[in-house]
Amino acid sequence: MRLTKVTQNLLGPLVVGCAFGLLAAAGAYGFPLEYGSSVYADASLPLSVLAIIHGVSAFLVVAGGITVVFGLVPVWLHRLTAQDIDA
Repeated sequence: MRLTKVTQNLLGPLVVGCAFGLLAAAGAYGFPLEYGSSVYADASLPLSVLAIIHGVSAFLVVAGGITVVFGLVPVWLHRLTAQDIDA
């Protein structure tokens, strides 16, 4: 299977974004478990559920943000400038 140029441009930022996303998720998961009893004293959900929600959301934001900024935006700009040159 041959990878296209766009796939190659998106694969690198996706891998890096997932790696940094895992680090952010670990920190965001641990915070409610450590300090949740004082910060979320009146929360209706258990602290473990809040920790999972924080971890998953941190992973998605970091991985998605890195992939968009360093993967999709350069591909989009290249296509935009390539159309201007061809026209």
